[in-house]
Amino acid sequence: LLRHSANREGEYLMEKILHPRSPGARGLPVPPIDYHAMPHAVFTHPQVAASGPTEEELKAAEVPYIVGRRPYSGSAYGMAMRSGTDEFVKLIFHRETREVLAFHIIGHEASVLAHEVLPVMRRHGTMDDLLDVIHIHPALSELVRNAAREARDQLVAEVGADQFPLEL
Repeated sequence: LLRHSANREGEYLMEKILHPRSPGARGLPVPPIDYHAMPHAVFTHPQVAASGPTEEELKAAEVPYIVGRRPYSGSAYGMAMRSGTDEFVKLIFHRETREVLAFHIIGHEASVLAHEVLPVMRRHGTMDDLLDVIHIHPALSELVRNAAREARDQLVAEVGADQFPLEL
């Protein structure tokens, strides 16, 4: 297990032991820990951050998916950093529901950029949820939006714009 996972598990355990009958934050019951959006990071240069299955795992499980991938050099901030094409944001969505299944990020501040995707992924959100956020320009977070947009555009090309609810 990862340290951040163990920290969350400890918080959950203490809440259950010390306050077994009391509600959690906002007066709601303390929900069980949801591991489907558990991130991990490697603090190398460049950094690596990810959560969710790989494409190979999805293929093996026969899950229909679509990928949006954007190199850091595809953003103004990435260009200013002189990032290469080896640094990227990759988002994997369910092809039919558009739910965020996974992300893989290699590049500057990948561990921070992961938090653009994690809240949406934790709530079983979709590419539409990522596209609905206004991103600061220029910022690396635009790469998340652009990767989601790339996946959306692939779906539009496959099914036709009249079959796909587009939000501009």
